[in-house]
Amino acid sequence: MTRGPIIHAVLLCAALIFAYQTWTREEVLAPMGGEVEVWSVPQDSVEAFEFLYTEAERDERSVRVEWRRDEQGEYLWGREVRSIVRYRERPKGVDPLEVAPVKEKVDMAREFMAGERAAEAFENLSELRALREIGPLDEKALERFGLDKDDELITLKLKDGSEKRIFLGSQIYRTRDRYALVPETGIGYVLAEDVVRPIVNGESNLRITSIHDFKNDEVAKVRIEAGDQSRALVRVTATDSRGREQQVWADVQTPDTPDQTMVNFLQNVKVVQPSEYRPELDLASLERVVRVEYQRSNEETLGWIELYRTPSGDGSADGSAPAAAYYMRTEVSRVLAVVVQNIGSQVSDDVAQIFQQ
Repeated sequence: MTRGPIIHAVLLCAALIFAYQTWTREEVLAPMGGEVEVWSVPQDSVEAFEFLYTEAERDERSVRVEWRRDEQGEYLWGREVRSIVRYRERPKGVDPLEVAPVKEKVDMAREFMAGERAAEAFENLSELRALREIGPLDEKALERFGLDKDDELITLKLKDGSEKRIFLGSQIYRTRDRYALVPETGIGYVLAEDVVRPIVNGESNLRITSIHDFKNDEVAKVRIEAGDQSRALVRVTATDSRGREQQVWADVQTPDTPDQTMVNFLQNVKVVQPSEYRPELDLASLERVVRVEYQRSNEETLGWIELYRTPSGDGSADGSAPAAAYYMRTEVSRVLAVVVQNIGSQVSDDVAQIFQQ
């Protein structure tokens, strides 16, 4: 008997078994982080989450992300505080042998617009799932799993004033999953790395990753406003000196004439990024330099960016007056943020040039 028919029969049986399993198997979507429920609360009942790291007599770090609201609707806002212990600088002329060094704690706070990972963290913490439950932990188990120090704590704050807490312990061997403990029950769990890591890493993982909520190839038109002046641009295809097609910008009144000045200006606007958020600033105290609105072909607004500066101008020629400070916001970042001075100044100069044409 030849082997060919036998092989085909085996493959046919395997295919039939696989097909039967595919059609009869119930689709089960595992919750993020595992299938073991730690706690469950409605997402709309959550106000904020916090992470606190405390190293005895040394550094501390805290992260808080909360829901806020403005004229555009709800958004996520974060604050990270790093506290370091250092020796206070001795007064000049003091003999170091006569004056003992004094320790002091210094707090360094940064606020930030939180993004998609922060939203995912809220979802994960509202329906907190573990990879597995360890069970009640005694003192030896707490020490074994690194849960005896109580130095890393995640807290879910609810709108009714109550809270859910879970302590983090050691990493599991060969993974970055973490042992964890709910103090109210004394039960231990294993939490997935993907659930824990963004919260523990704070701003670096939780902040927005893009200042706009659209893709570049969606933009067909741009409207630029500065004071009582405005210009409208349209994206067109042009051929360069080597015969290659490229996307450029032209005035809507002269779409057949690409405008390299506008191309350069929009490239410079892309460089404008937030370096430090300043929520305490009053928008009315600043002077708006320019607003760039990105549109679809039907002029539907996709997003925008606004550049502001302090009314002090760009400083005097002899340097006696301070240079202007620049700030920006977009449809995503919303809150005023500091812009690197030379970048803001360059865009400001560009604005003056394009409206002199």
